[in-house]
This record gives sequence, C-alpha cells and structure tokens, in this order.
Amino acid sequence: MIVGHAALLETAKAELPAVILQALHALRALDFSKLEDGAVDLGNDKLKANLFHGATTPLESKRPEAHIENIDIHYLVSGDEVICYQPMSDHPVQIEAREAQDCYFYENQVARQSSTRLTPGGFAVCFPWDLHTPLCAAGQPGDVRKVVVKVPLAAL
Repeated sequence: MIVGHAALLETAKAELPAVILQALHALRALDFSKLEDGAVDLGNDKLKANLFHGATTPLESKRPEAHIENIDIHYLVSGDEVICYQPMSDHPVQIEAREAQDCYFYENQVARQSSTRLTPGGFAVCFPWDLHTPLCAAGQPGDVRKVVVKVPLAAL
C-alpha cells in the first residue's frame, strides 16, 4: 500500500506508476463541490471512479477486503478516515467472494492490522496483495466524502 497527499504529488511521482499518478492529478484538479455523487470521469476510460458519501465506523465492526484484478485508489474529499491494512501474507481467512465485483472479504484480524489516517486530499493506493479496511473511524464515527478509483492491473 502506498499512502500520500495530493499536495505532494510532484514529490511522490518517482514511486507511483504512471496511470496512478495520472488518476491522482485528475482527482486533485476536480472541484468536488460541483459534482454529484456517482461516476467521475478522469479522462482515461480504463479507470472507473466513484464519488460517494459514507460513514466511518469502528474497525472492529468492519470486514477487510481485497481485489484480484484491480488496484484501489482511495481519495478523501472531506471528513476524517482511517484505512487499516494487513498483508495477504498473513494468510487471512476469506469469508465472502463477490467475483463479479472483484471484491473479496476476509475475517477481521484487528491485532494484525496497521492503520493510516486520511484527511482531505489524502490517498491510499491498495494493491491486490494489500488487505485493506476502509471507512474506519478516527476516534468518533463521522461522515466522509471520498472517491474510489479502480485501476486494472493490466493498465500498469
């Protein structure tokens, strides 16, 4: 997983694949106050982006997820969110597979997860080998607005 902030994209460009950097530049340029929730055009038809409102909840109530065919970019527009992470090498137990959506859910092993806090403009890039738990509360549960971009592995 790679985490960063949109204000530092020029500094981070050496560590980010070109298609991910392109998506982040496009997100940084958007005026979200003028956009409705739903699909967002990032200028690359290989990328699928969805803008939405969500609510954070305690980590203990969540199910970690992973994807096989896609990389997730979580980009926070407003609010405060914690994303937790654990490597797939920890051998987590899969509890649900939604193959049509490329989404797989796993047993929550809270003690094995690390976390990073996102503030507006913050992003987390989650690769298929990154088990991740988004929309975790940073203290008290709260409302967020965010974009999740699906980047096909083949686009790398």
